[in-house]
Amino acid sequence: MHIKTILAAEEDSWLRTACTKRDEMVAQKRKKANADADDELKEKRRIQWKLNQRNSRLKKHKLAQDLMKANEAATHDIDELQRRLDVLAGSALVAREPASVFRGNVAVRIIEQYYQVFQNGFATCPVQQQFQYDFVRKIMTTSTSFMNAQGAESVVDQWRLMTTSHHSLRIRPVSCEYMKEEDGVVVRAVSRYIVRISRNTLETLYPHVLSRESLVQHLIGLEVDALDTVHSYFDGDGRIIRHDVVIDFVNPLIKLLGDVNLAAEVLNGAHLADNGLVDIERRHTRGAAAVEDIERLEDNDVPRSHSPRTTRPSNRSDISMLLSTGP
Repeated sequence: MHIKTILAAEEDSWLRTACTKRDEMVAQKRKKANADADDELKEKRRIQWKLNQRNSRLKKHKLAQDLMKANEAATHDIDELQRRLDVLAGSALVAREPASVFRGNVAVRIIEQYYQVFQNGFATCPVQQQFQYDFVRKIMTTSTSFMNAQGAESVVDQWRLMTTSHHSLRIRPVSCEYMKEEDGVVVRAVSRYIVRISRNTLETLYPHVLSRESLVQHLIGLEVDALDTVHSYFDGDGRIIRHDVVIDFVNPLIKLLGDVNLAAEVLNGAHLADNGLVDIERRHTRGAAAVEDIERLEDNDVPRSHSPRTTRPSNRSDISMLLSTGP
């Protein structure tokens, strides 16, 4: 009996030792497997990092190439515009050719190109603005007669004033024809002169209506589709020496407002000349008069709200009389 007990104890000890060794072997295998998995994960991360670095370099390289292509395209566009300007200048400045060789169709092409250059009014981009100035200087002279001014700059200044005074301005040519006149050519061009009224338009060109808020709200947002008739007089050298413009805002305003008297009220006192363009002299006169009134009130220490309002004569004909017979 004693021997059996000893044998059982030894067998139990051997089993415990075998289990311990087995557990140690399993733990070592698991540890080795975990280490292998960590190494594999590290390798995957290292490979992914390399791929990310390579993709980043490729993206930067592609971006640099795209920027270079865009720069080349912009340079090409500028060169093309300059080439077109040179071609137009060569067509307009016909001093190289005898006056008898000048043809009216050349003048027509110049006017057609003129309206393409200003199809959206005065440009917003400085480069395009300079292009517009250069173009007008090429086809006109320093003594070109326009409204009460002279020179190509006065023409571009009107485009600038009319464009900045409205929410938008668009030109849609209707017809363009020439007529021979002595040794020169007169080109008659008719276009749709489309402007959208904003509050800035009323403050700049129609300040007399600002006291009537209901009328102001009715006018804001209206798109006036006026008829623009231009007569350009060319000399024998193919340059414009006189540029007459007439824009009919009367009829489209009557159509939009549905009331002759209301249209007359809007147009009477507007800072527009008889031909429909900005009356620069009148704007300056009214601005100076307003400053004088304020200074006088301050000198006399009179409250502005109790100061008498002065009525200044308009340099436009009375539109209400002009429209008394209806549209």
